[in-house]
Amino acid sequence: MAKRKGQKKSKLSTSKPEVNLSPEKKEVRKVKIDKKVLMGAGAVFVVLSLLFLFVKNWFLAAVVNNQPITRLDLLSELEKRAGKQTLDSLITKSLILQEEKKQNVAVPSQEVEDYIVQIKADLEKQGQKLEDVLKLQGMTENDLREQVEIQKAIEKMMGDKIQVTDEEVAAYLAQMNPEAKAEPTAEEKDNAREQLKQQKLATEFDVWMNNLKSQSKIRYFLTF
Repeated sequence: MAKRKGQKKSKLSTSKPEVNLSPEKKEVRKVKIDKKVLMGAGAVFVVLSLLFLFVKNWFLAAVVNNQPITRLDLLSELEKRAGKQTLDSLITKSLILQEEKKQNVAVPSQEVEDYIVQIKADLEKQGQKLEDVLKLQGMTENDLREQVEIQKAIEKMMGDKIQVTDEEVAAYLAQMNPEAKAEPTAEEKDNAREQLKQQKLATEFDVWMNNLKSQSKIRYFLTF
């Protein structure tokens, strides 16, 4: 019985015999390990580099003689200078977009593009380029496109309040050029109509927006 128990133990043994590697094989294994270490170190370096760039671009605005100026410093200064105006502008924009959706107003993209083409043509007549004008104002063409879309939506929502009659156009042209003897051209009438329309829009918009704000629930969490 003792012999059988001993045999059974020998079968259950899990120890593995040592493998003696030749110096050449040991060197190959070492090279493979070194390559893995180098690849791992390279991956860590890339990750750390990307993280540094992310942190730098996110938190730093500038560095002056090794003295950092953070984005928080910049935003704090901008809030002091134009925080209230910017916040009011964002609130106004939000109310317009909400009302546009509420009234189911749609502005075709082609209408926006046509208006931008007209702006470009008007500027070229004055010897200017749209790109240069936008750059001076710190805007892109996409910013302009968004503004035009919002303006067109406002015009559609205000409707009859900004309509201009032929009599108003004639009176405006007579006032602008009382000594004119020739009949105004179609282009002059169109320009006059557009200017009168924009004047009415500016006046009526303030009334319309004030009413909209009074009917809306606006909570301020910042004071300037």
